[in-house]
Amino acid sequence: LLATSALAAAAGLVVHALAAQGLAPLSRRWAAAALVGPLLIAALTLYTIDFEEWRKALAAPATYAGLLKLSALAAAAAALLAPRWLFHRLELWQPLSAVGAVADGAWWWPWRWREILLGVPALIQALFLINWRLECPDCSSLPAKPINDPRHWFLLGLLAPIGIITAVGQGAAPETLALSQTAWTLVWGGALGAAGIAARLRAAHSHHEAPAAHPKGPVPH
Repeated sequence: LLATSALAAAAGLVVHALAAQGLAPLSRRWAAAALVGPLLIAALTLYTIDFEEWRKALAAPATYAGLLKLSALAAAAAALLAPRWLFHRLELWQPLSAVGAVADGAWWWPWRWREILLGVPALIQALFLINWRLECPDCSSLPAKPINDPRHWFLLGLLAPIGIITAVGQGAAPETLALSQTAWTLVWGGALGAAGIAARLRAAHSHHEAPAAHPKGPVPH
C-alpha cells in the first residue's frame, strides 16, 4: 500500500511539474479522464476474461431483478464518478461540506472521500484476499459471494492511487499540502481497511467453526 501510494504521488508530481508552465491547475476534464480511463481499462481486464460467460449473460432474457441491479450499478457509478454533480442535484453537497468544516483542517475531506472510504480500504481487502487464497487451504469452502471476489475490491481499490495522482497532479492545492493530505487518507483509510479485515477474519472463523447440519437433524452425543 505504501509503495503504491508513493508511486502514485511520484506520478502526480511529474504531472504537476509538466503542467506547471501553465501557472494554473489542470482542468476538471483532465481529472475526470484520469479517473474514468484506468477504471474502464481495469473493468474490461477483470471482467471480460470469460467471453462465453458474457455471451450467455447477454443472451438471457431481461428480468426485473436484472434491471434493478443495473439501475443500482448506474447510481453507484454516478456517485463515484461525478459525486459533486449528483450531490448538488440532490441538494446534499452543502450538508457534506458543513461536516468538513466542523473540524479545523478537515475542509478537504469532501474532495478526497473516495480514497478514505473506498479506495484504500478496498485495495487492502483486494490484496488481503489474493494472499489469503494462496495461503489458506480452507478458503475454498467459504461461500461464493461477491464480497469474497477480489476483483470487485481491486476495481474500487484503484480509487486510491487515482485519487492521489489527481490530487497531487492537478495542482489545486500546494504540493506539500496535497502530500500531507495523502498521508492522512492512508491513515484513515488504512484503519478502515484493518477493521474490515478483522471483521472478515471473524466471520471466516465463525464459518469454519459452525457445525455441519445433519440431513436428518441434530446428531445426539
